[in-house]
Amino acid sequence: MADAILRKSRKSAQRMRHLVDDLLSLSKIGLQELSIEVTPLDSLLGEALKELECSGREIEWRIGELFSAECDPGLVKQVFVNLLSNAVKVHPVSVTIAVI
Repeated sequence: MADAILRKSRKSAQRMRHLVDDLLSLSKIGLQELSIEVTPLDSLLGEALKELECSGREIEWRIGELFSAECDPGLVKQVFVNLLSNAVKVHPVSVTIAVI
């Protein structure tokens, strides 16, 4: 019983840490000057996938062909990291995640 409570507390603390980290990242983004350039989104997505923490999970990534867009590459990459990490967090240990 005590072990279960400790595991739940630890998991909640980790979620809180991720939330605080995301809020700190968001606050930094608001201070940056935009650097707009034509950017292939598939390369940003690839960089975002490399940054994800997926240890202990079997994830099959299905990535469709993405286009290029006029954007700030750093900000869009951060969006990809946030979206993909959320997808990983809410799914079971073995899952297929598609980006199309």
